[in-house]
Amino acid sequence: MIKLNTNYEFYLDVMNVCYIEGHDTLLVDSEDGHVEVNGVSADQMVRLARNLFCARDSITNHTKDSETTKCYAKEIVMCLERYLNESEDQTVPH
Repeated sequence: MIKLNTNYEFYLDVMNVCYIEGHDTLLVDSEDGHVEVNGVSADQMVRLARNLFCARDSITNHTKDSETTKCYAKEIVMCLERYLNESEDQTVPH
């Protein structure tokens, strides 16, 4: 059996990284163009976030201590709290 593995490395001056719902696409945008990673579900994006923030070497260990980054972190916490509260409201006790 022949199996072909392909790996790509891109070096971009990244302007934005976002998720396109409905297309299951992770989009990395730069001045030179963009890279799309298709076939990524919303649940996989949550797992990515978990891996970024909950790993032994969390991404927060490598961020710049800027006010913008802190505002983003607060926004993430608020959205997760809202998601969890809404999920609890919809959960039926067994």
